[in-house]
Amino acid sequence: EVAEQGVVRNIREPKLVDRELGVVGIYPLGSEEPKAVLVNFAMHAETLWEENKKITADWPGYMRRYLEKWSGAKLAIFFNGALGAMVTVDNQLDEQGREVHDFKEAERVGRAVAETALKALYSGARLRSPEMIFAKRIFYLPVENPLYNLFAHTPKITRKFYWGNFQTELNYLRLGDWELFTVPGEAYPKLGFSLKDKLSARYKWIVGLANDELGYLLYPEDYYNPLYSYEVSVSFSPHYGGALLDLNAGNLLLAVKKASLSKSSK
Repeated sequence: EVAEQGVVRNIREPKLVDRELGVVGIYPLGSEEPKAVLVNFAMHAETLWEENKKITADWPGYMRRYLEKWSGAKLAIFFNGALGAMVTVDNQLDEQGREVHDFKEAERVGRAVAETALKALYSGARLRSPEMIFAKRIFYLPVENPLYNLFAHTPKITRKFYWGNFQTELNYLRLGDWELFTVPGEAYPKLGFSLKDKLSARYKWIVGLANDELGYLLYPEDYYNPLYSYEVSVSFSPHYGGALLDLNAGNLLLAVKKASLSKSSK
């Protein structure tokens, strides 16, 4: 887990933060130096905030740079977690009490995350030739946002609609005691924690913004919470987007479990 202060915060609900950081190192046989390092963490890459006019990788760019240097890996890759509404950087304050949004601050945060990742890399379990399980579920979610339905008939939205529904997908990967689950948008922490609870492995990854971007994914009870008025305005369904996603996740994992049991019984 990252430090309680100075790395990540939840602007909407301060106590609802997933500080767990996941790391996977990929090692050639017989080597103590990883060829690649994968990092999973729930935090927007927006240290520089809206004032920035430059194209930048923000804090993940610095995290990758430090992690590659310290671990010897040729490549470090960052995977978003459940960072929706509104999980962001815990910026330091200047002498006037204003948040700092510059490249030096982005480097500070990236380095802090890299330090935590490096510790996790060297303390994790080693897996040799683990069994791989992969599953995918394609399903449809209703579009109840009137703006989305309006723009569906214009060039503003180029994706296909299916009688008022979006087609989207979930993906599941298991390697030994590591599970990875993809989410097609910006799931907020409540949904992220719920999805993690459905996983059974020791190491659990929720990868957000994966293979799709359906906006913010919330549970029904929070669509009417004033805290989330912005998120609701750009979400595809104000009633049960998060609940349907959770349901489909459960169905996918149940199918995987049944297939695994059938295979082992044979």
